[in-house]
Amino acid sequence: KNIYANGKIAIRLDEGDELVSVNPCKEEDHILLASAQGKSVRFPVDAVRVFKSRTSDGVRGMKLSEEDKVISMSILCGALADIE
Repeated sequence: KNIYANGKIAIRLDEGDELVSVNPCKEEDHILLASAQGKSVRFPVDAVRVFKSRTSDGVRGMKLSEEDKVISMSILCGALADIE
């Protein structure tokens, strides 16, 4: 409601970091991350810790080599998340 003209901090990023995606999700959903080198990981939303403040560093979704980077995030909703 009260956003300053120069913006509001939502997350702290280190030099060279980029925000890939932001999507709303529910507790019964799953998250699917994919990297440029073809690595992927899927996990339930409730496995991700909740941010304590707007200056949090975020959470690690997957470990990557120096040359790799996350390029995509998808939310698997409800019934889709139950498919093994």
